[in-house]
Amino acid sequence: MVAVLAAVVTVDASTRNDGAAPSAVARTLPTGYRLLLTAEYEHGAVHVAHYGKRGTEPADAPLTIASVRGGRNPANHDYDYEPHRGDGSTTVRGHPAILRTLTDEDQPYARELVWKERPGLVVAVTADFPVRKRKLPEVAEGVRIIDQPAWASLHMQTSYAAIIGHVTRDLRRLHVKRGRIGGHRWTLFALIPRHYPLSRDDLRVSCYELSYRGRHRNGLDCGPGPNWRRVGGRIFVFGATSLPLRHVRIRPWRGTGLDLTIRTVLARRGPRVRYYATPLPEGICAVSVSAPREAARNGSVAAPIRGRDAHRCAHASG
Repeated sequence: MVAVLAAVVTVDASTRNDGAAPSAVARTLPTGYRLLLTAEYEHGAVHVAHYGKRGTEPADAPLTIASVRGGRNPANHDYDYEPHRGDGSTTVRGHPAILRTLTDEDQPYARELVWKERPGLVVAVTADFPVRKRKLPEVAEGVRIIDQPAWASLHMQTSYAAIIGHVTRDLRRLHVKRGRIGGHRWTLFALIPRHYPLSRDDLRVSCYELSYRGRHRNGLDCGPGPNWRRVGGRIFVFGATSLPLRHVRIRPWRGTGLDLTIRTVLARRGPRVRYYATPLPEGICAVSVSAPREAARNGSVAAPIRGRDAHRCAHASG
């Protein structure tokens, strides 16, 4: 079964001149697949869209669509439109195409279809062997050609920069959790990307800000995962999980003693993650944040990475 995507605004690029430098993206995908990442290489001459099931690391995406734009010869010879030894021939979308088996140290791992869609645009669709053989031509026949503005909008939502995140002034500040300690209130804010979501493919992540006793500190990282920060003289761990967990459990990464289970909160807008925050006892070092029944060693680790606390914890660990 093939799912149909209509995730980006597209145009009929055949009506544009070659200088528009269009790109190809998926319109039909194997069931359960989604866009995981878009990337640009060779100063924008090569655009690549990575697809796979939710939770797959983008670098391990089993399906990619590469667009070699402007008639350039790509540095990655897998995208060559020139035949290699052992290549087969076929047609895609009415164009002559090359059917290629990709190898790594002489071991085959993927199949690829490469064809010239139009002057100035070569398309390469690559499927790792776990993808059924018949899906490759289905995806290739169903590619959609989008113009440069549409690609730029999609790339802004799905690039490495988007999925990693970065604190900027245009993020929207949204209160998600609060508490009191030492007679003072602490507050966790989610920092939401502007106009989120821009499309069903929007992969931009939220960032964090924790305030306590008049001090404000951002997380060291954005997106799902924990942050260990000292704010206003107290140690806190805060962050978000992309898993549907109503509680997370916080324990020392090494040793015993601390064992907290705290509620997570789903924000009323922004990326669909659940936020958490709690103060930690003085003297604590690395902690594990996990599902309540998960082993601490399998959780996500948060620890001080700079300053006096980092030196203290490094000294304590020997």
